[in-house]
Amino acid sequence: MRTKKLATVVVSIIAATSFLAATPDAGATASDPTGKYHPVTPSRIADSRTGWALPMGGVRRDTSASLAVAGRGGVPGSGVQAVVVNITAIDPTSGGWVTAYAGGATKPWTSVLTYPKGWTGATTATVPVGADGTIRLAAGGASVQLAVDVLGWFAASSSTVAAGSLYTVNQPERWFDSRYEVGGSRLAPGEGIGIPLSLNESGGRRLTAMQFNMTATGGYDRGWFTAWSGAGEPPSTSSVNFVEAETSANLVTVPVRRIGADSARPGYGQYAVHFENTSNSSAHLILDAVGSFVTDPGNVGTVRVPVGPTRIGDTRTGLRFPQAKVGAQQTVSAAVPSTVDSDRTHSFEGVLTAANPTRATFLTLFGAGEARPTTSTLNTKAAHNRSNSFVSIPGCLTPSGATTCTPGLSVFNQSGSVDLVLDITGRFELTDEAIAQVKTQSPARSGAAPSLAPVAGKPHILN
Repeated sequence: MRTKKLATVVVSIIAATSFLAATPDAGATASDPTGKYHPVTPSRIADSRTGWALPMGGVRRDTSASLAVAGRGGVPGSGVQAVVVNITAIDPTSGGWVTAYAGGATKPWTSVLTYPKGWTGATTATVPVGADGTIRLAAGGASVQLAVDVLGWFAASSSTVAAGSLYTVNQPERWFDSRYEVGGSRLAPGEGIGIPLSLNESGGRRLTAMQFNMTATGGYDRGWFTAWSGAGEPPSTSSVNFVEAETSANLVTVPVRRIGADSARPGYGQYAVHFENTSNSSAHLILDAVGSFVTDPGNVGTVRVPVGPTRIGDTRTGLRFPQAKVGAQQTVSAAVPSTVDSDRTHSFEGVLTAANPTRATFLTLFGAGEARPTTSTLNTKAAHNRSNSFVSIPGCLTPSGATTCTPGLSVFNQSGSVDLVLDITGRFELTDEAIAQVKTQSPARSGAAPSLAPVAGKPHILN
């Protein structure tokens, strides 16, 4: 493997400001495992092309298939709230979608992966696990071949596994773009990048995983990139797939490896994460940092609470969005209903879908009323319905200076016109210890996000 190294990135984990009720309900304690994350080494646990753990030939239209996840791929046999899986649709004969939900549950009217005819691509989804240790995958619109990779799991209250990780989300920030780094060259087969990271380890904190929106663009043919800790050889999994002359994005959670103490920063630990082109075709790679997972004996951070899945916005029906396609350079906003919110919510997890786009475009999701980040959430092209997962701090739809906050999410469309569908699958709630740190700060729903910034501006390449 040929690796291009970037300058060290300092990861600062602090409690983010949130608009809080005067006396929030009790939250997760340091000894409570509920909603804390456990990364695993990415591994494939199902592939319908070979009949491995899924029906041979794929999941048929308007049917569902059961997939055992408990006790497989590093996931324990019990005490699991949800699994984080990368679901890949492979060369479908027509457009369709995949719904993922807990075994034994009623299928929701939502989707985690939307795909056009002939497209191979993936979405990372956090899926609740049924009492029988399974999830279900349902195909809508068309039969489809599926491959499933497991990336990690969130603990239930019954979990006996120690040292789960708390989540910190930040405003998405671009850390790498091969179109402007590494001489502007595509990453060739076998070529990759390593990103060094540095974390303040005061109080015994340890970085366990990073979350990135990975975007592949400018590919010459079909291929994929793989993200992993960099320990040993890359796993036989894919993180984002690409095809010729298209742009594809996927939100991924990547385990990190600890290298040792950071000699340049007393009290900090040095970590790394790697990305490699493990296919046979060259393409550009773009990385936007979204968040991080840290074990913290001080219990400062957020824990995941499952929601729904619940559809909160749809321009096709006028559900909380205007009932019209979103035009070029336009932004629309939707209020987050109280049914999926709580008085200690810090951020929301969900799926954004672009439907019926008239031309190639990208969408950016962000907190309502906040500055739009210079990153993208989802890319698509004319007549191609696609989706991608997101985690976002909501903004306030109420006027500036108001004493209450109506949480909302906004979506910007870059070009053409497109319908939007917005589903919420979970929320991240502040722990009591995190709330104690922010109670004296000014009440702004999105406030000061945790800092995940390069040491000295834009990362540079070290030869």
